[in-house]
Amino acid sequence: MNIYFIILTIISIIYGVSSILAGALGTINHKKSRINIWSVVLMIIGGLIVITAPITKSIYLVLLGLAGIHVSAISNGKKMHGKLNIGHHLIRLIISIVIVTLCVLGF
Repeated sequence: MNIYFIILTIISIIYGVSSILAGALGTINHKKSRINIWSVVLMIIGGLIVITAPITKSIYLVLLGLAGIHVSAISNGKKMHGKLNIGHHLIRLIISIVIVTLCVLGF
């Protein structure tokens, strides 16, 4: 186990749990916020996949989970605010690039 794997584990747990919480809150408020249930489910599944990244050691699963989170976040942003928040999605993209890079270095 190297330092990249340890950092990957910490970041993937934090990002995955925050995505799951966002999805759970979306479940509670989906009618008020007008987001689709499929998007909520996709966010939760994506978060679960990202959390399991250190266990599965599969870059393909990590990419699938991150893509699901991004698609869900884009859909939710359009439904809730009528537009995309570019800064928000750039930050998500940077976090995803860090996670993928750590996967490559840590696996």
